[in-house]
Amino acid sequence: MRHFGASAQGDTITTYHLQAEIAAVHATAASDDDTDWSKLVELYNDLYKLEPTPIVLLNRAIAISRCEGPHAGLTALDDIDPHPSLRNYHLLPAVAAELWKQAGDNQRAAQAYQRALECSCSAPERAFLETQLERLN
Repeated sequence: MRHFGASAQGDTITTYHLQAEIAAVHATAASDDDTDWSKLVELYNDLYKLEPTPIVLLNRAIAISRCEGPHAGLTALDDIDPHPSLRNYHLLPAVAAELWKQAGDNQRAAQAYQRALECSCSAPERAFLETQLERLN
C-alpha cells in the first residue's frame, strides 16, 4: 500500500494513474447503472491526450453511449471505424451491434454482429457473438 500511496503523489499524471482511476470508478459502483459514466468520459478524454489509441476511443464511445444514449455512442464510433489497426478487431463491430440493438435497429445490429464474426476472435467470443446474432433473428 505504501507504494500505491507514493504513486499518487506528485504533479505528473500518467496513463497508469488514469487507468487506475477508470478501474476505481467501475470497482466502486454498486451496479452498472450506478457507474459514473460522465466521469468515465472525462477520464477517457484525458487518457486519449496521453495515449491516443483507437482502443481508448472505443472505450470512450461506450461510456458516451451510457451517458447520452446509443446514437451518441454510434457517432463516437464513426471516428474510429476506419482506423486500420481495428480492421480485424471483433470488438469494434460487436460494440456497434450492441448499440444498434439498443437503438432498436436489429437489422443494422445483425449486420454488425456478422462483421464481428468475420474477424479473428477466440472460440468463446465467437460463440457469444453467434448467440447474440441468433437472438436478433
